Amino acid sequence: MMASARVLIAIACLAGWATPALADDREVLAQSEAALKEQRIDRVLTATAALLVEQEHRNADSDHLYFCAHSSPESLLYAGIGASQKKAATVLGGETCDALFLRAYALSDLGRRGEARDLLKRLTGMAPFYPHYLLEYAFALRQGGATEEALAAYRRAAELCGKGGFSRNETGDHATALRGIGFIQTEKGDLAGAEASYRASQTYDPANPLAANELRYIAGLRAGHARQPEQTVEHGSAPPPLVEGKAAQPAVP
Repeated sequence: MMASARVLIAIACLAGWATPALADDREVLAQSEAALKEQRIDRVLTATAALLVEQEHRNADSDHLYFCAHSSPESLLYAGIGASQKKAATVLGGETCDALFLRAYALSDLGRRGEARDLLKRLTGMAPFYPHYLLEYAFALRQGGATEEALAAYRRAAELCGKGGFSRNETGDHATALRGIGFIQTEKGDLAGAEASYRASQTYDPANPLAANELRYIAGLRAGHARQPEQTVEHGSAPPPLVEGKAAQPAVP
């Protein structure tokens, strides 16, 4: 796909239009989703390879900003960032970054966590107001031992969900962010803060078993009990996260 085929969006979003995605980006996303459902992780990497090269080529242009938007409010904000920095800003459809997001998920599944984390970081830069990418990035940071950075990412995701209009699964993402905050607070010994975070998460996802399990664990810590070996932690999102928009499945650390 030629970069010249991209549509430059500036003020067109003022009409309330959703940012369009190019047909081939939608096809890459569809192929990647199908491969994940079939558990053909290698095919996700193949399907998204050319898109990754193009994205790297775009990022090399320091005079031009590229964003991915999933809604009109996002598009307006990104166009405004370009104007404030006096740079051209192209706002791509969300499908472009969503396909690369699935690539990051596939890389992580293959054990290539460093590559996955780096790609997720890029995506949070291309869609800084989209909380779902932040959640997966926070989880990747947490896996890599960058606890404070992970905590900041979870808090930013929760903040964006609280503002409304930036997530396609606002309640689920908000609950996931709060559980991530609670998990790190527990690890840091802030049991009161962790309990408050988990209980706040239940406002958005009252039936989630992870929150209930962690609250029981906190009660056990206060009673002098250790964490049980089978304790699970939450992944940033579930595959394919872009289609179903559901909270994560538990993953053993």
